[in-house]
Amino acid sequence: MENIVVEEINLDEHPLLEIADDIIREEKRRKRTKKVVAVSAFIIIVFIIISYLGYAIGYYIANATSLSLLSKDPEARFAQVGFRLSEPITVTEQQKYNLQSDEGWVGGEGHVYWTTQNVSPQTMSFVLEHEGFSSTNRLTPVTSGAFVKDENPYFPLTLYEAPKQNRAERHNLNLTEADPKDYFSFTVLFRLLIDEDRAGTIPLDNIGIYFNRDTKVHGQNELPKALRFGFQSGDKKDIISPGRNLSENDGYLGSIAVGGRLDLDDSRAPEAVKGFYDYTFGLDGAKYGETGEQVYEIAYGEFTHPLTNENWGEPLSESEPRLEHGDVFHAVTYQGVRPLVNAEPERQYFTSFQKYMLDGDKGEPLAYTNNLGVAEMNIKFWLEGWDLATTNKVVNKSFGMQLHFVAKRAE
Repeated sequence: MENIVVEEINLDEHPLLEIADDIIREEKRRKRTKKVVAVSAFIIIVFIIISYLGYAIGYYIANATSLSLLSKDPEARFAQVGFRLSEPITVTEQQKYNLQSDEGWVGGEGHVYWTTQNVSPQTMSFVLEHEGFSSTNRLTPVTSGAFVKDENPYFPLTLYEAPKQNRAERHNLNLTEADPKDYFSFTVLFRLLIDEDRAGTIPLDNIGIYFNRDTKVHGQNELPKALRFGFQSGDKKDIISPGRNLSENDGYLGSIAVGGRLDLDDSRAPEAVKGFYDYTFGLDGAKYGETGEQVYEIAYGEFTHPLTNENWGEPLSESEPRLEHGDVFHAVTYQGVRPLVNAEPERQYFTSFQKYMLDGDKGEPLAYTNNLGVAEMNIKFWLEGWDLATTNKVVNKSFGMQLHFVAKRAE
């Protein structure tokens, strides 16, 4: 009988099984890879969300408006911030924004509501929106026009629209009041009282209200320089340029011209007319060397003296070379146009926060409390259209304010 040899098969080394093991291992690797990718993607998404929220929250905080009052008077036991509104607000709104009706104690026109020493950005935004002003911290250019601090202290600080192109007149003076949506304004009150158990609530009068040293205004690009802070309280009225550090030796005084030549061509204008100061249209299209209607560069804004024919020179025989990086303030004269010459513009004078900031014994009060222990002032914030910093880079950009006031008895 033939011997039959039976070979023992090693299953661990069988080719088919090795292939199967490879498939199983590959599948395990794919599953681990999927898990790693999924976890990594989740981490990245979470990181992006956190980063975005962090940016959004930081951006909101940086561009929110808040207001507070700190008392440094040892007699003061009770301090509040209030607002005078043109129309009453509902009970629901009072509760939501932590505002309590004055019930006529202060008196005067409108309706007074009190809150704590610290006003939240939400309450500030509500007050501005309720009064019909911009509540988004985004402004479009307007102007106060000529301003000198001690002139007409009781006359309200009025804002006017930015100049608009008008090719019919050689002097364009726009005195149309600005739309409230282009700036914002509010009337704020500060109350300081002595709270005694027996004597009741006693007001503190003749307490000065100053800016505290941590008052800040900030924004993108040159926005703080282009901003203006106007206030009026009792017999005091002034304009502040928050973005400028003015010298104490100069009395913290600065100024800009509120009149001159402008190039107001919008983005739809032909490229050939951009970069030249605006000029009037001649009725018969007269050009250089021709007879007929004269063509003048347009004088915008206010000037110290009435403009006469002597304030325009002879027509240019050819256009001046256009500037490479011109803007509305820096352009050149077009061929055949009589250039504006020897015209002195009016000026807007302004100061800085430092002038009204309490720093030891230094600082000029913004306002004083009366016999009711109340100081009141109207505040306006706007983007000054005549400021050279007011370019397209700052228009409609947001900004933030931390308006921190401090009370101390004036010497």
